[in-house]
Amino acid sequence: MPFADAPQDADLQPVLIRDEKADAWVLQVNAEDGAPCAWVYKRDPRLTLPWDRAVLDFGCWRCKSRCAR
Repeated sequence: MPFADAPQDADLQPVLIRDEKADAWVLQVNAEDGAPCAWVYKRDPRLTLPWDRAVLDFGCWRCKSRCAR
């Protein structure tokens, strides 16, 4: 279902990926809204960032935190 089609009160949860061998969480994928020019924080739409600052590109992985390379 596209994010825009989800009910306003939908409790969208992140997808968490765990490396059992390393006993560590390695990736979190959040369901977030946005506009063509900016990411919009789902709990407070007054908070926005341009996409190039909201999503960091580390080669083949994209994440929203400043994780170690």
